[in-house]
Amino acid sequence: AGLSPVERDRKASLLPPVRDSRKLSRVIAVAVARQAIKEGLSDLKESEVEAAVDANVWEPVYRRYEREG
Repeated sequence: AGLSPVERDRKASLLPPVRDSRKLSRVIAVAVARQAIKEGLSDLKESEVEAAVDANVWEPVYRRYEREG
């Protein structure tokens, strides 16, 4: 909820712009991992969380498309 634009401006959109989705997904993943550690559901150490999230982020790589014919 803290990432919602409406938190900063009551007239703003409830949801953040789609262009920010990768950045926000990382913030959320880090928060979820830290909560899992607190609840004893993860073997990660607090100092490993951000690196673990970064290591598991899907990076879209698109091959160049060339039309045949």
